Amino acid sequence: MDEFSDSDFLRGLADGMSVVRRWVQRNEIIAQFDDEDRECSMQFGADACDLLVRIVLDRESDASLSVFVHPQFDVPPEQRSAVVETCNLINVAMLLGSFEYDPDEQRVRYRYLLVYPPAQLDAELFESLVDGCLDSANRGVLALVAVARGEKSPAEALALLADSD
Repeated sequence: MDEFSDSDFLRGLADGMSVVRRWVQRNEIIAQFDDEDRECSMQFGADACDLLVRIVLDRESDASLSVFVHPQFDVPPEQRSAVVETCNLINVAMLLGSFEYDPDEQRVRYRYLLVYPPAQLDAELFESLVDGCLDSANRGVLALVAVARGEKSPAEALALLADSD
């Protein structure tokens, strides 16, 4: 693997965030960018609940882009084990990203990580990735909300995903 300097990394980070900024502008999305230009946050209305989406550019071996989706629903204590089971069942069937339950926040989140060479975040790849992540997260959240509300068992919730394919 070729070594690259910190300036190469910072240039790649700027280029990656410019891809994110162009996507936000083209889609007329209201977004907030942090002062270091490494994170973009936005909120989307979805079928089951609102989704707080964070796109984070950071350095891992070369460079990485993480998409985090934080569904805005609470998991009651009596439903936590069923929600964790549902996360696991969904993840087995998922092609893109994964769901997890964070016991500290007592919430579910979806995440995906893409590692790419510095300055080579392709706009078409980025758009396809984000669209796929939002679609996967939205579909999974439908099932997870039903379990969190006690309306469906994990197995029944998984069937909701199969019905939405």
